[in-house]
Amino acid sequence: MGAAFVGEAHAQIPDVVKIAILLPLSGEIFVTGAQLSHAAELAIADFNSYLKENGFTWSLEAVYEDTESNPVRALEKVQILHTRGIGIIVGPVASAQLSHMLPYINNNNNVMVISPTSTASALAIADDAVFRTVPNDINQARAIGATLKHWGIEAIVPMWRGEAYGDGFIDAVVSDFESRGGITHDGVRYNPTGGDFSVSVSVLADLVSETVDRYGADRTAVVLASFDEAILILQAASVYDILDDVRWIAGEGVAKSTAIASDPIAAQFAVDTRLHNLQLFLNLGGRADSISDYVYERLGGTPIFHIYTIYDAVWLAGLSILEANSSNPADVRKVIRDVSVSYSDGALSSVELNAAGDLMLSNYEMWVVSEDGWVKSLVYDGQSDSIRQTRIVDGTVFAPDYVIQGGSVLNMYTNPQEAALIVEIMADVDGMLNITLPRGLVDSQTGEGADSGFFVLINGEEISYEETGVDDDSRTLSVGFAAGTDKIEIIGTSAAVPEIEEIGMLVLAAGLVLVAVISTIYRTNATRPLLNIR
Repeated sequence: MGAAFVGEAHAQIPDVVKIAILLPLSGEIFVTGAQLSHAAELAIADFNSYLKENGFTWSLEAVYEDTESNPVRALEKVQILHTRGIGIIVGPVASAQLSHMLPYINNNNNVMVISPTSTASALAIADDAVFRTVPNDINQARAIGATLKHWGIEAIVPMWRGEAYGDGFIDAVVSDFESRGGITHDGVRYNPTGGDFSVSVSVLADLVSETVDRYGADRTAVVLASFDEAILILQAASVYDILDDVRWIAGEGVAKSTAIASDPIAAQFAVDTRLHNLQLFLNLGGRADSISDYVYERLGGTPIFHIYTIYDAVWLAGLSILEANSSNPADVRKVIRDVSVSYSDGALSSVELNAAGDLMLSNYEMWVVSEDGWVKSLVYDGQSDSIRQTRIVDGTVFAPDYVIQGGSVLNMYTNPQEAALIVEIMADVDGMLNITLPRGLVDSQTGEGADSGFFVLINGEEISYEETGVDDDSRTLSVGFAAGTDKIEIIGTSAAVPEIEEIGMLVLAAGLVLVAVISTIYRTNATRPLLNIR
């Protein structure tokens, strides 16, 4: 680990320090709790190995408590833990639970919380007893606002959980979107514990219909703040034609949901609406692979990214105890932000906390449901407040710059046998792809080494294109496409051979290097865009 807290054993620390792991092991979000409990289990084991290797004689012991996905029960568990002398708590998962616990926590000097998942901006309070290894929703809201404007969306209809997370998330999104000139229509605040969302979805359909009548379907989007109940919402929404005519975007609560991707009705609706969800763009540290492998071996499926943030939350607790030379929560609170600066290369490359005790990172990925499951679509760069997207080939610097108008790029990969680059897109209207191709990625030359033309196919049909730039390292093509296009093939005489082979094709995307996407919106009249930047 990047932090080095090595020295003589600390006599003021008891032989066994108990910390609580407060998770929803039952109830509506138990699936999340199961993954996080395994990641916390590994973190405890790894931290104790670290202590032993460095000559310390004490150890961490986890006490697991089930919040039952219930704010009242979460507070009861904290109170019980407090009476047992356990005041350092990793959890809970939901902001609603954390909000309900907050007065009790802040009124007791010997209780502190490190949440790996709570993001409500209302809980970003300086000098309190709450710390979070995730950024707060103000950052998420900026990412969603930038994405909506990138898509050319003018009006949104929100649908959200009626509790602390949902209320705070939508408030932040609305504020950011309207600061960018967007319009917010009335939305639907639903009871997340009701079980039947058909009435709420029916109201949503009416509101979306009103918004589409005014702004057009291609200028309207639904913003969803939801957890695991999203699958039921999407199922209910699938019976309304108006709801699959517009874009949908969701927050981290449904990040790469395996439940959505595996349900035929919800998955198809997500594909039809190009449902994007937000996820932290994590710069992973050296322990990330071992954590994801550990959780996968026990549960299968794609692990959620919060397995990394809970792993580091446990380490922050342990290292802060070590640095404070005390297991008293009041002492640990005083040093945890300094420890967060020193600790590195754990699950994440950095867990530095800001003045409110929240993670400083503010970059996000956008994932979209395709016929093959979730695929990465966009990246939001918080520093420049811009949407960016690139690909790397074979771990090299091959990263084609591109600007797409009228659609969005979902994936790129090479077919070396055909000397081709395949670009998979979603196209809502007629548009244009301007792409700069590194010669080492794909090129077309005669036997004498002179440049020759490419062969370009759209959905299998040959089309004409314009070559707008050429130099010793790259060639730039402008390719027009029609609404409904899903595949562009650029065929030359050579194409790079990446290392990783998947489903018979060699996949180009092995990582991310940020390349700016220039976005300009053109209109022919007040309601219909000529080119809709996605």
